[in-house]
Amino acid sequence: MVTETDLEQLHDALVVAEGRTIGQVGQVFLDQVTHAPVFVTVTVRLFTSRSSFVPLQGAHLADGRVTVPFSRSMIKSAPLLDPQDRLDPEQTADIYRHYGLCANDG
Repeated sequence: MVTETDLEQLHDALVVAEGRTIGQVGQVFLDQVTHAPVFVTVTVRLFTSRSSFVPLQGAHLADGRVTVPFSRSMIKSAPLLDPQDRLDPEQTADIYRHYGLCANDG
């Protein structure tokens, strides 16, 4: 589980899906109430600056790598949103829905 005490380690960590490194953490998004990290962005498409949002639910952080429980293809097909300072509730719901999660899943 990734918590707010892991924030410094999350920045620039490698993102691993299905045992393979798929990219590097771009931005970290925090829950507005708990300030715990809930999403990271990762660029998994060549020749683009667009990033995929990846939930940190079920993720594990160790040795500069954040391992996520999602497939590379699921991450690549995530809704394309421009990283901003915060996500609105509709964008957040879209991301959770894409990954088959609820905002309250742990």
